Amino acid sequence: MKYIEVSRKIEGHSDAQVGDVKELLIDKLDRIIDIENVTENLEKFKVVGTTGTPSGFSRHSRIDLDIEIIKQDRTFKVLVAGQTRIATSLAVTYMFLVIAVLLIGLLPGSIESGEGSGAADALVFLFIGMYIIFDMKSKQEEPKELLEDVLQSLDTVLS
Repeated sequence: MKYIEVSRKIEGHSDAQVGDVKELLIDKLDRIIDIENVTENLEKFKVVGTTGTPSGFSRHSRIDLDIEIIKQDRTFKVLVAGQTRIATSLAVTYMFLVIAVLLIGLLPGSIESGEGSGAADALVFLFIGMYIIFDMKSKQEEPKELLEDVLQSLDTVLS
């Protein structure tokens, strides 16, 4: 699980309201994550969803965000805090990948010819392990980058 926090001060036009900012924010978030639930409160609300394409083989990460919008004159402060964790489908996919590699390694001569396992077997498992760890870490950091982009585009739209 990884904690994320993003905030931005946005200059809006004089007739902009908190409801307008919330509606724009949810609209933009809906384009990058699959939103499952949004609470009804206007200024402090919660968004739950997953990243990754719905038509993809597996989801990337599950996110739980607490969003607060504070209006001061024409300025809006948007504070986003929450946590991400690896989606279950991604963890199951990687588990099957490791099992498949282990089963392939049982076949004679699949990785290294001869009796017993050697350095080539260890190297294959090392590379697969490094790939899994790197990919899981990058998919947990992805939502923070997406949120920063959304708040940047929100600043552009409201100005």
